[in-house]
Amino acid sequence: MAQREVELERELAETEASERAERLANLLTLSYEPMFAWRLDGLIEFWNAGAERLYGFAPNEAVGRSSHMLLQTEFPIELTELRSKLLNDRYWSGELRHICKDGREVTVDSRMQLLRDNTVLEVNRDVTQLKALNIQQAALLRELGATTAKFEALFTQSGIFAGIMDVQGYVRKVNNLAVDACGYTKEQVLNRLFWDTPWWRGSEEMKARIRFATDQAAAGAVFREELRYWVADGSERVVDFAMVPIRDQSGTVAFLHPTGIDITERKRVEAALRESEQRLRWLASIVESSDDAIVSKNLDGIITSWNRGAERIFGYTAEEAIGRPITIVIPQDRQDEERAILTRIRRGERIDHFETVRQRKHGSLIVVSLTVSPVKNAEGKIVGASKSARDITEQKRAQEQIATLAREAEHRSKNLLATVQATVNLSQSDTPQGLKQAIEGRILALANVSLAVCRDALDRCRAVEHRDTGACALFREG
Repeated sequence: MAQREVELERELAETEASERAERLANLLTLSYEPMFAWRLDGLIEFWNAGAERLYGFAPNEAVGRSSHMLLQTEFPIELTELRSKLLNDRYWSGELRHICKDGREVTVDSRMQLLRDNTVLEVNRDVTQLKALNIQQAALLRELGATTAKFEALFTQSGIFAGIMDVQGYVRKVNNLAVDACGYTKEQVLNRLFWDTPWWRGSEEMKARIRFATDQAAAGAVFREELRYWVADGSERVVDFAMVPIRDQSGTVAFLHPTGIDITERKRVEAALRESEQRLRWLASIVESSDDAIVSKNLDGIITSWNRGAERIFGYTAEEAIGRPITIVIPQDRQDEERAILTRIRRGERIDHFETVRQRKHGSLIVVSLTVSPVKNAEGKIVGASKSARDITEQKRAQEQIATLAREAEHRSKNLLATVQATVNLSQSDTPQGLKQAIEGRILALANVSLAVCRDALDRCRAVEHRDTGACALFREG
């Protein structure tokens, strides 16, 4: 009777071991992660669905071929050195470059485990689009270490949040990163419904999304979405979350495999970039719509940007100006100005409201007011200059005409006053009333003459009124 009990216990143990082995085999074969096994001579013995999905080769195309030849592997070290490390350490991890069946090049984070039968189990994860996480993943892989069990090697060494759930949604296993990086313990999450775990405690909406993801994966579909989650200190973060159904040999969903990569910093960078791009678009719109000429040039004086105001003022289109020296708008007798400006720019000086003469495309000269500022790169080094130019030709012409009119008005006013004085001196009468009437008559005649003079000046002022309304105002007040 005792012997029979021993045999039954042995059979039960063998059955449990067989079931564990079968479950592990199913996990390896159906895993979303690319995974294959090869002999030390390079020949592939095992090729799972994840490897087929990533590389495009079916198992019958891969098994029996050299993995290094099939995938045109680019190693960070010599292959002989890698084999030596596997023999000595029985484990290696690093970054590899592979060529897929369709010719695409992918970069993978590879983990290799040398098993007892000199078979190398290679587990790869496509990190082509996730290069920013390589350092974190490599550090994690070094911390996790290798295990002898194939499932533990894959699961524990994963550089992402990972877990195993049953189809009802209970968390049965999580890797270290999923809890350690968040400040939780495994006791807080294991054997609980996934949507009731503390990762999602900050939002009923996120709990609903996790429950939906669980239902979808349990039905056989892959779920992937960017979700918010919470760590132990209460701060909110963002995860690129996926949940994959793992099927047994019959095709039935046996359990669920949730994974996630923290993308909080990436999202912050993206938001900062969008804000910077918006500011740049605003600035570009302001520059482009300005009536002033706004141009930029490098320290050699070569034009690098040219707005519509510059096109209107100088007559060159942007296509005609960009790439040419700024001296195309500087008269020959003022070429030294550009050399002096660039010298001051190199010293970091700013030039404000410098009035000078520039030349339009067809040769005509205009008076401009220049403001020139140094342009610096991200390191603070001066790499060029930004220049704004305002056409003040008409303004200067109006100012000259106003000055001329003012001088003429002053001259005529002096003559008028002298005439009035002479009129008073020459006026005579026997009575004060008569003297008053004589003076008034003569002054009235002079006023009529002065009015005619002012009207003539006013007509001349109106010819430049659109340039500077102050000139007419001067004569109206007079």
